[in-house]
Amino acid sequence: MFPSTHNSMGGADLPGWMFPNQSADIPHQLEDGIRGFLIDVHYGVPVGDKVETRLQDESGAMAQYESAVGKEGMEAAVRIRDRLSKEKPGPQDVYLCHGFCELGAERLIPVLRQMRDFLVTNPGEVLMICIQDEGVTPQDVDRCFHESGLIDFVYRGPAHAPWPTLREMVESDQRVLVTAEHHSEGVDWYHPAFEVMQETPYEFHDPSQFSNQPNRGGTSGSLYLLNHWIETVPAPKPSNAEIVNSRDALLTRIRGFERERGHIPNFVAVDFYKVGDLIPVVRELNERPVIVTARSPADH
Repeated sequence: MFPSTHNSMGGADLPGWMFPNQSADIPHQLEDGIRGFLIDVHYGVPVGDKVETRLQDESGAMAQYESAVGKEGMEAAVRIRDRLSKEKPGPQDVYLCHGFCELGAERLIPVLRQMRDFLVTNPGEVLMICIQDEGVTPQDVDRCFHESGLIDFVYRGPAHAPWPTLREMVESDQRVLVTAEHHSEGVDWYHPAFEVMQETPYEFHDPSQFSNQPNRGGTSGSLYLLNHWIETVPAPKPSNAEIVNSRDALLTRIRGFERERGHIPNFVAVDFYKVGDLIPVVRELNERPVIVTARSPADH
């Protein structure tokens, strides 16, 4: 079970990042014990001290992202875009953003390089990265992984059961599983997320709405993602995380998931990971005894 973060790129300690979902940036998350990262990538161009989102379908994208950042976030993004339109843009690149890069952005390559540096100094660690690829081609994601050096640690084996053990991934130095929500064609190590894993719903507005029913990925994926946060737009609230990231709330949800789905959630994704007990709970459950039963010939 991997402690994971939703919209991992939005750290409250990042300058200029509006409406962050997380307590700290990705390097701090790594040091604190986070091992699963749900990130969004967009094309953007630097303009002054901001980044302008490059949208393929302007009207369609505006409607889509308003649902992600809310009316207030949308209005803020439009105001910034109008101001940026008067300045000369820099070269296009791939950025980590949520909805609109105008509301906060980091270039993808330096963050991937920070992940690589962490793996170099922590040779026993394994990571999962799930990329919500908003118009960014698989080939540009591949370029970013190569330029950052993180490509050296990418998992290249079959993306289905039976999976290698963590020890086998460490021994082969293929320690980063990477998946794409939309498009992964043409890059052999970049796997369709919801062929690889199955998840729960994620649009919860109150803890009473939590559900462990199958969502994207149906019931066919061999890895399991538990989405465990409360949606409030435009700004996620640490006060909600205090409630749902508590030990009792997490244990209740995880045990319910295991009971209903017949499997532990491999990735438990939250907002504001420092609030509450995510990492201690995952550690506690990972250390519990595992009963190993013999497999029938049909399982091999």
